[in-house]
Amino acid sequence: MSLDGFWVEAVSSGDETYVATATRGIPGRPVVFSNPSDVTMWAQAVGLLHAASRSYTPSPVATRLGTIAGELPTLGDLWNQIEPVIKNDPLLRERYAQGSMYLERAPEPTQITHGDVRPENVLVSDGRVVLLDFDEPTIAWAPYDLARMMLDDDARPAANPGAHLSAIRAGYRRGRPWATILDDDVEQLLNVRVLLMYAWSLQDPAGSTETWLHQLRSLLCSPWSLRNRLRPAAGLS
Repeated sequence: MSLDGFWVEAVSSGDETYVATATRGIPGRPVVFSNPSDVTMWAQAVGLLHAASRSYTPSPVATRLGTIAGELPTLGDLWNQIEPVIKNDPLLRERYAQGSMYLERAPEPTQITHGDVRPENVLVSDGRVVLLDFDEPTIAWAPYDLARMMLDDDARPAANPGAHLSAIRAGYRRGRPWATILDDDVEQLLNVRVLLMYAWSLQDPAGSTETWLHQLRSLLCSPWSLRNRLRPAAGLS
């Protein structure tokens, strides 16, 4: 529990309220982004999380600031919020228009996603994967999480993206056998995620390095494409 006796703590700053969950420490080692076995275990954990989240509804929580309603942002909410940040940059406007077209036609249903399944938020403990840092849960499409898994913590793609995605597919199938994940959705949502990260970094320049911004912009200059790296019609069904 927190020092004030709550499992969930809240702090207000202006019009924003930030919520944090009190947890215990978890032993383990970091997931190795370049290790297919680790990636497969990682994806299995994400599949199990997605399967469990389908029947989960956020509930109100008690904090020292009072009761806070159980609501989660949608990917559309996050996307709309960055439009003012990118509107004066021609490259970002173009990528935003492309992402908007995809999101407008993306099929239902959406679900709760982790929102930030980067390697730093994963531990391998006793032969299983533990997912950490649930501070960005988002109502989105399942491939939104798998798309983030295509980049390491420094926003660099895997050395062999095709093999990396194959490991993700194999693991996700173990955790959620009935799901359908298409490579095109992973590709489109990865481009969406990269633009979101870049816009968020522009909003918080103190927390972003030039190297980080350069890497993200280089991905935006050459939109991620798996089409030429994978077998035709590859996907998970």
